[in-house]
Amino acid sequence: MSVLEDVETIRIGVLSRDAVVIDGEAEAYRGIQGPVGIVEEHAERHAIDGSDSLSPLMIGAESAGTAQTLVDGHEASYDHSSMHGHANKTLLDDYTQTDADLVEAVSQRHEQGTDDGTNQIAFRIGDGFDGPLLKRESADALSIRGNADADWADLTVRNLIVKGTTTTIDSETVAVADNILTLNSDVAGTPPSTVAGIEVERGDELNARLVFDEDDDVWKAGIAGSEAAVSLVGHGHIGSDVSDLPWTTLTGVPTTFAPSAHADNHKYDGPDALSANDVGAYSKADLWHKTGISPVDTFPSLHFRPDANTLPDGVTFSRNSIATFFDAAGIVRVAAANSPRFAYDPVTGRRSGLIIEEERTNIIYYSDLSSVWYATRSNRIANATHAPDGTVTASKFCEGTEENSTHLYSQGSITLTPNETYTRSVFVKSSGDDRQLLLETDGYANWVVSGYVIFDIENGKIVLKSNVAIKAGIEDCGDGWFRCWLISTAASSVTSAVFDIALANKGVNSYSGDGVSGIYIWGAQLEAGDTVSSYIPTTSTFITRRADVCHVALDDIPFHYGQGTIFLDVSIRFVGINTHCLVEFIGSSTDNRIFIQLEDGGNVTAIAISDGVTSANIITGNFTEPVQLKIAFSWNEHGFIACVNGNEPIAMFGGNVPVSLETLRIGAHSAGNHVLNGEVNHCAFFSRAFEVDDLQRLTQ
Repeated sequence: MSVLEDVETIRIGVLSRDAVVIDGEAEAYRGIQGPVGIVEEHAERHAIDGSDSLSPLMIGAESAGTAQTLVDGHEASYDHSSMHGHANKTLLDDYTQTDADLVEAVSQRHEQGTDDGTNQIAFRIGDGFDGPLLKRESADALSIRGNADADWADLTVRNLIVKGTTTTIDSETVAVADNILTLNSDVAGTPPSTVAGIEVERGDELNARLVFDEDDDVWKAGIAGSEAAVSLVGHGHIGSDVSDLPWTTLTGVPTTFAPSAHADNHKYDGPDALSANDVGAYSKADLWHKTGISPVDTFPSLHFRPDANTLPDGVTFSRNSIATFFDAAGIVRVAAANSPRFAYDPVTGRRSGLIIEEERTNIIYYSDLSSVWYATRSNRIANATHAPDGTVTASKFCEGTEENSTHLYSQGSITLTPNETYTRSVFVKSSGDDRQLLLETDGYANWVVSGYVIFDIENGKIVLKSNVAIKAGIEDCGDGWFRCWLISTAASSVTSAVFDIALANKGVNSYSGDGVSGIYIWGAQLEAGDTVSSYIPTTSTFITRRADVCHVALDDIPFHYGQGTIFLDVSIRFVGINTHCLVEFIGSSTDNRIFIQLEDGGNVTAIAISDGVTSANIITGNFTEPVQLKIAFSWNEHGFIACVNGNEPIAMFGGNVPVSLETLRIGAHSAGNHVLNGEVNHCAFFSRAFEVDDLQRLTQ
């Protein structure tokens, strides 16, 4: 180790272009090469606070006095040169500073200021100790980091132009002073054939969007991919028309407002009237049936809202099996056991409500028609197109080439119960071959009423019944699919039967085939019952869909035994020979109860029984399927009043109000029979009795 003595200041590092190398007063200073200047000023430039100061890593930041003394004492000379240096000087005993050393030092000192850039990964903007870093991330990437390289640095620019295809902003708060944000700024001429707007990320849920739809030339909002038109008059209502669904919420409305006044504003003569080109002039009834905003001055004690796919607090629901339903996109979905199903019309997307069905069993194997079935003068092409459940599992059922023949696809040896009514059904879709579906009661002696029905699956209608007594139907399931069914009662001597799916050509069931024409088929079902129910998928075994059970303990809601009003909006697409119960209030026995039901003749009855004696039995209607009922029934010590679909209410005065009621059941009697077999779109219980006018407001 070498020791320097009599040295006032020694700093080890690289030299600046103007650095003075001073070794102390004991050694001779051999002169300075460079432009003529004042030595004192030159030395001051290298002081710590000078304009060309040397950092603590540099060599010698001498005071002006020291430099002047040394230079004067050794007759320093000056040369004019493009770059001055300090004459070679022995710094340590065995080390001599050479010209090469000086060049290297100067080069390292100034390498970050050259035209060629820096070869360092990070470049600090500051005095060498602090300040932001310019940092090389890759060949084409640069980042600006904070002083400690622990976080990002702030950046302020005047105008910023971003090139490329993707700009990602990860900051939590974005503030924009401009009052207009322009999307599609590169579009000129013909408008783009797409939507533009804002999309909200919602994690596991489907994203929400507000977009302008160029095809329809309107603003739309809602779930991404199923947005609905938005009115721009006053505040908007989701939905393109008052009757369209999903119509679930009001936008731009305070959380507290008067429903009556709000509805009045939307009438054609109101201050916020909506024109015929908008979504409609909403009445109190519209707001009630679409959003659950009460048209009367009392709020429900229990409310199954028409805009919510959840059950109210306190309601108990069970179904000990899976079950299917159509979602808003018209796709057949499977609901888990004990999970309520909220169905939609597969064609319009309108919400039809909570499904309540009785127990049913599909006694067909492989309902997707993939196995066990056999072809007679026909063939099947598997996985030919998308099925109603969205999977590519629908088959094409093709005719054979035989002349003047029937063309069948069948499953046989199906065990039946004598005198039981059965409903057979299948989903069908036209393949463009102009063929029709034929369903029949096989072995005519097996059935009380026998025959066949031909269905036009292009236009969704029945074109022929071989026996007018046969009950059959066809239902549009969207995307060209129809569900066709035939209902018949097994004869007393029957033991087994065959499920035949057959083709027809222009209303003829026996014809010469071409070997390729046919129809798409999927989802066969044979069930005991006088109506078709939701699809029950099967494979190698029969599958039973258990009954939907929905009820609430009256102790869990505000309930007055002496008075009340129940309102229901229900749909019953298929009316069977059995009674359909809409709702029932019941005590510990059937001696005290209130219930409403649709009877097999199409009449709606509201009945009250107190201590085993009928207090009221109001009959109204004579409805035919599909039945859409909005009914309200109220009671108190003065009597009972029923109103259906806004018609003139029917009253019965006198009679005792049932007491000791304990449970409210939705869609079934307490015994589990006479099930609704339909959907509850809206249900509300009010803990006081309404008069005639309010009952009409609820049901109109």
